[in-house]
Amino acid sequence: MSTGTEIPGAFRDTESERSLLDPYALGVANRCDELVEADGRPRAHWDPIARGLDRLGIDELHRRRGEIERLLERDGVTYNAAPGSHRESYAGGRSWLLDPVPMVLPWSQWERIERGVKQRTELLDLIMTDIYGSRSLVGDGSIPASVLLSDPQFLRGCHGVRLPTPRQLVVSATDLVNTADRGWLALSHRTQAPSGAAYAMENRRVVSRVFPRLFHGSTVQRLAAYVRALRSAMRAVAPAGVDDPSIVVLSPGPFSETAFEHASIAAQMGYPLVQGSDLRVSDGRVWLRTVGDRVPVDVILR
Repeated sequence: MSTGTEIPGAFRDTESERSLLDPYALGVANRCDELVEADGRPRAHWDPIARGLDRLGIDELHRRRGEIERLLERDGVTYNAAPGSHRESYAGGRSWLLDPVPMVLPWSQWERIERGVKQRTELLDLIMTDIYGSRSLVGDGSIPASVLLSDPQFLRGCHGVRLPTPRQLVVSATDLVNTADRGWLALSHRTQAPSGAAYAMENRRVVSRVFPRLFHGSTVQRLAAYVRALRSAMRAVAPAGVDDPSIVVLSPGPFSETAFEHASIAAQMGYPLVQGSDLRVSDGRVWLRTVGDRVPVDVILR
């Protein structure tokens, strides 16, 4: 190697004498790097993964990357970066990309992220409850009335509407970034039709199949609890007295930005996937159109 940085032998492809960490050895001391320390050695929480990948070698890693791409294509996993695009742009839309090298976080770091995301989500829930309720934040000047009322996403007709649960914000998502000097930061919060859960679960499914030994030999935080929590939350927001609520997943359609997300969540939850044209409002409630009949809808997940 000509970089002047010694890469531990355990992370070298012994057949080709190429290290999987070669790209990190040059100039790593001057940038924030998730995988290696300044001296080129893997961070402690990365060590088992780095060793496993190095044992595979570069050629095998490339082969498995191709297998990942084939599985994602077979499952129809796509993400259309142009919301509301027409059929032409969707047909040539972007396939979902999955890096064969996972993102690894130590448990202590994830606990801190989790606490921060929970705290900010609780704040958003309180704000949402207030602006559709007493509007004390508007009354004391914290939120200017002109800003709230001019926002096209503010639903005036929902003023005074409350879910039968303590929390009004049921599902949310947070975009995060790790910075060199300030650690993990929240870039944005998504509270209206947030997406990402289905892609995360698909990533796990594919990785566990392509790297079975590496995946099952690592301490991976499971995602099954999310599905159980979401199903429980959907039942909890049903109207009072409804023991077996009728729940649907509302999607803009197959050409929407995250059509795969909607279809996957509906399939995993066992809920019908519907579009606006499948629903109608009559007699003070929402109904699902079916062949020759209609079915009452108690909860809509979008």
